[in-house]
Amino acid sequence: MRRIKNKRKTATFVRVFIISAASSLVIFFLLTGFYMLQFFSQSQNFISPLPKSFVKGGTTADVNTLEKLLKEKNIAFSFLSPVDDASYLVSLTSGEEIVFSAHKPLSVQVSSLQLIVSRLTIEGKRIGRLDFRYDKPVIILR
Repeated sequence: MRRIKNKRKTATFVRVFIISAASSLVIFFLLTGFYMLQFFSQSQNFISPLPKSFVKGGTTADVNTLEKLLKEKNIAFSFLSPVDDASYLVSLTSGEEIVFSAHKPLSVQVSSLQLIVSRLTIEGKRIGRLDFRYDKPVIILR
């Protein structure tokens, strides 16, 4: 008789344990899934490390500023266009391609362009492409 009671107690304990463990797991997965669903369904608002003037293609104010600076320095160009997130491509009338960075002051880059072109002209060399996006300007000669 005593064995039967012990078996019933043990069986009842096992059933209660299994049911509570299963219900705990179900609740855990439901809550986890609910929070995961909420997390991924919300629109992710990322904060860009770049200022708003560096957004895709720059702003028209930046393009106008660059155009004004080039005209002030008497640098003849055929077209000016934004290339990607933070650079501008300028084609000079003599065929050179200049890539300006929006991460650096445009006035400094235009002054550097004027100096580089004058120095290379004195040396009798012609620029194919000049890139200001890096720490030091990259010059590709023709």
